[in-house]
Amino acid sequence: MGKFHLIGELQTGSIVINAGYRDYDGPHASARMHELSALQFELLTPWTEERHDYITFEMALAYLRVAKPRVLHIAFDETDDWAHDKRYNRVLDAVTYFDNCLRKLWQVISDLSEYRGKTTLVVTSDHGRGGTLADWDSHGTDVQGAEQIWMAIVGPDTPALGQV
Repeated sequence: MGKFHLIGELQTGSIVINAGYRDYDGPHASARMHELSALQFELLTPWTEERHDYITFEMALAYLRVAKPRVLHIAFDETDDWAHDKRYNRVLDAVTYFDNCLRKLWQVISDLSEYRGKTTLVVTSDHGRGGTLADWDSHGTDVQGAEQIWMAIVGPDTPALGQV
């Protein structure tokens, strides 16, 4: 988890970061967050450092409900992890799960008075991928197209411009 603190914090302790296989015992830790912290060690993944997106997402929702942060960043890993494992079927499963998470997140935002009607959701990726059968599972400077990312922005004051 140390790398996420280096990426996400200018000043140590200035933001809450919970990533990888780590218990969450920080500010605003709820009973649900403690339950999820324990559960992540019971749900096995094929990876050594990445937990299931289910834990990451549910932990973020629990934190959102309790802490009411002004900014919340949720990093989903499984589409990338399954692609590196060349498991296209699981990539599709992970994309479907991510889509359902977005729907649920927007519903929770809409249900909470602190966020309803005044929250903008920004969705993007940290990198693109190769676009051929030979490199769909990769990214990096040596993969053509991997520098291309997308972004979707939805909110009460965001004009519907389509693709720009």
